[in-house]
Amino acid sequence: MNFLEQIIEEDIKNGIHKEIHTRFPPEPNGFLHIGHVKAIWVSFSIADKYGGKTNLRFDDTNPTTEETVYVDNIKKDIKMANKRKVHTSRFKSKVALAALRERETLSELAQKYELNPNQISQWKQKVVREMDVIFDQKRGRKSQQDLVKTDQLYEQIGRLQMELAWLKKKSGL
Repeated sequence: MNFLEQIIEEDIKNGIHKEIHTRFPPEPNGFLHIGHVKAIWVSFSIADKYGGKTNLRFDDTNPTTEETVYVDNIKKDIKMANKRKVHTSRFKSKVALAALRERETLSELAQKYELNPNQISQWKQKVVREMDVIFDQKRGRKSQQDLVKTDQLYEQIGRLQMELAWLKKKSGL
């Protein structure tokens, strides 16, 4: 929990506030840059976590001097930033296999599945990188650590069998 969440939790617990209302106040005199990302994330994620709201309030003392292209782009960027998709492993596998088949380009797959080509490329690389693990597990191959442990167990069994044989011999069994 970060310091903002600690303050919010304390205020809610003490009855100071009953609901959370944040705001994101960009100045509409240019396009958003990487510095805005943190402010967008903090404002919207905290409101979302506590079931609150976030106001988009453009900070400007003279709105007649600003161009609407900046306002429109800021709205579009915020809408896009809040649309993070979560994909199932089945979906990722399907897309990665389609990329491996190479019947369509990454750009075509990206358009078809509404993804970024870089994301598809990452999933494809992961499949290729981890493919040997899949086949090793099917064949029942053991890791180096498992092999060492198995050797140690067989060694211990051998010692115990020798001790048992010696005890039987000494006791006359």
